[in-house]
Amino acid sequence: MFIHFNLIEWFATIISWSIIGFIAFKIYQKKTDDLENWKLVFIILIGFLALDLNWVSRSHSISFAVIPLGVLILALFLKKRGSWEKYKPYAWLGFWANYIFLFLSLIANLIHGQIYDKSDIHTFISDTSNMEVINVDTSKIEYSVSLSKLMEMVESAYLEESDDYYWIEEDLHTEQGTPKQFPYQLIEVNPKWGKWY
Repeated sequence: MFIHFNLIEWFATIISWSIIGFIAFKIYQKKTDDLENWKLVFIILIGFLALDLNWVSRSHSISFAVIPLGVLILALFLKKRGSWEKYKPYAWLGFWANYIFLFLSLIANLIHGQIYDKSDIHTFISDTSNMEVINVDTSKIEYSVSLSKLMEMVESAYLEESDDYYWIEEDLHTEQGTPKQFPYQLIEVNPKWGKWY
């Protein structure tokens, strides 16, 4: 079984959590208050809560933490108990951790683009050992395809910009009995190791 995951994003997440843990440890060393570790982790996680401003490009979605909701909630709750000053640095660390994740995520995307070339079809179709072709055309027209011929086609294929929505619309509005433009679907193909779909 092939597991799909983004190796570079995974490393960026581990580095982000390591940085957050390191900063939390440094704050803990400077404080004289004896605080329980699980409470600090809880405070940092609540500090993550924020009202985000989202920016969406063609291939990416980026969220900028704008209003620190978690910090505001903790401030209201902990000021009544008189413990806000003890936990304040950890709450703000949680909020600023959003930017640690954002920064390392952007770096991971840059590195990802260098390692996994989007113009190379083999980035997306690397392992074809279990490849199958299925007919997705619901019309009565029978199709057949030679798997060996298809393997040759995959080897010589190249990527090209396409308007998928136009094709789908065109196929939906074709008359019954008219062949579809793309009557097949490849299944059981895997991308290059460490690349996500």
